[in-house]
This record gives sequence, C-alpha cells and structure tokens, in this order.
Amino acid sequence: MEKLRRNYTCNNLLDSQIPNLVSKLQKGVYGLKQAANVWNEKLNKMLFNQGFIKSKVDPCLYTRNKDDRLVYILMYVDDLMLCCEDQRHQRDYFQSQQRSGNKVNHVHTSMETGFHKQKELSELLPNNQGYKEVIGKLLYLAAMTRPDIVAAVGILCRRTSSPTQRDWNGIKRVVKYLKCIEQFKFKLPSTENPILVGFTDADWAEDISDNKSTSGYVFFYGGGPINWISRKQGSIACSSTKAEYISAAAAHDKIVWFKLLLADLKVDEPTPITLYEDNQSCFRLSLSEKTGGHIKHIDVKHHIIREMQSEGLLQLRYCPTKT
Repeated sequence: MEKLRRNYTCNNLLDSQIPNLVSKLQKGVYGLKQAANVWNEKLNKMLFNQGFIKSKVDPCLYTRNKDDRLVYILMYVDDLMLCCEDQRHQRDYFQSQQRSGNKVNHVHTSMETGFHKQKELSELLPNNQGYKEVIGKLLYLAAMTRPDIVAAVGILCRRTSSPTQRDWNGIKRVVKYLKCIEQFKFKLPSTENPILVGFTDADWAEDISDNKSTSGYVFFYGGGPINWISRKQGSIACSSTKAEYISAAAAHDKIVWFKLLLADLKVDEPTPITLYEDNQSCFRLSLSEKTGGHIKHIDVKHHIIREMQSEGLLQLRYCPTKT
C-alpha cells in the first residue's frame, strides 16, 4: 500500500528548530487524494483471492466460474452488485431512492414541448450554484435509472453557466414529473433467450441557439433498457437525413462494446444486432454505396454504419414513428 504523507500544524508539537513538521500516515485516510486508489487496490486483491477475474472491457466488472456456476460482481465506487445463477429470489425491479415531499401538480412529461425552440426572454438567475447542484442530482438519476428524463436534463445542462428563470422553471418541472411517477419502477425482466436491440433517433436543428441537432439512442436486452443517451451533435446537420445518419453511426460504438462485454460474460449474442431507425432516407442511405452528390459532405467516420452492415454485425431496420 502506498505510504501517504501530509503536512499539518499542531501547537503542542511546534519546535523552533523544526519549523516544518511532517507526519507519515501508515494507511490510507478517507478524503485524501490517493484514498480512491487505495480502496480499489484493496478490493481488487480481495476479489482476486476469491477467484474473480476483472473484465478486459469494463474494469468495474468481475466474473467467476466455479463448478460451472457463474457469478458476476459489478462495482461502483464502494457499492457492489452481485448476480448469480443459484439465487432463489432475484429482483426484477430497481428504482432510485425516493424521498417524501409535498403534493405537486401532476405533469405527464419531463419538459414542455418546444422548450429549446423558444427565444430567451427570461432574466438571469442571481447565481448558478443552486442550479448546478440540482442538475448534478438529476444527471445521476438520468444516467442510472431514468431514461425518460435524459433528454430534458441534457437540454437543461446546456444552460449551467448562465441559467435563467425559465431554465429554473424547467428544472422544477422535471422534479415535479419525478414526483408524479415515483411509484413507477425500473423493470429488468428475466427471459430465457434475451436479445439485444437498439433504437436511435435525432432531433434535427431544434436548438435555435446554434441550429445543432440532438442524437439519442436506447438499447434493450431481454426487454429491459440497459443503456441510453441524449447528446448534442458536434456539427450542424444540413438535413434531417444527415442528423439521423449521424445518430445511427454514434450508436455503433456501443454495439461493439456490448458484443465484447457479452463475450466476456460467456454469452453468445446472435448477429446481426438490430438497430431501429424512423427515417427512411437514412435507412436507404446506409444501404447505398454512393458517396457523391448531396451526401459528399458527410464525415467519413459516420459511414461506419455501412461497414458494420456489410460485415453482418448490424442490421438497420425502419421503424415508423407512430409504433
């Protein structure tokens, strides 16, 4: 274990001949810079001694195969989640911590329609400290157990540096929405032959501040959502087709990662993996070999979607918006 050193001043130990008194710590102390690394090394040693192997794809995942019984441990800082085949009772539901609160007006969506289309006419908040604190808490919920608020929280995050009263009202609406659906649970069903499917979409040039589009996707495994994202695109899309095409290409990284992760878990995932898209032009573009004309300005890296389809790793399928 790394030896830690920390300077301090103590009145009863001061000596004029030793102006800089230093104390050497014999073990890690919570709150120090190296504390997280010391904890991780200790946990790794304990799990390795018990026969667990760290995943090459995700360093927070540990697996053990003993007597043909698989055991998985997923680590998040100092929280561990254990999954094994011989448990009598497994939980199908996971939900975030709930807190009691006052009754609020019922809202059906986490954000009002066209929120980021409206021009900023509201006054700035005196400071953004409270805004950043609430955004941090909402980001945790959106990333862990609430895919239904990830788009709204992503939009509100863009206002963190100079939020207005309208943005603050947007945050309060998200909190109201969460309060209204506090009885909803995050369901991860157990099925005999689970398959991985994804859905992708894009919001073309909806942000009037810079006319950039927003990409979004969600992946389901065995009928339960396991990964989702909503992120502003780095460049301006000249058409809805390009916006959708960029969004579909962004999902390919996650598909490759899922394939490697499932292989690490000793799970054979059939290929190709299906990715649903609701733009027919994007669907046809992914199957075409053309590179000129109105698509010659599309960055080369986004054409990875074509390569994955030709190699049989991915199948892009059209999914009508209404379904």
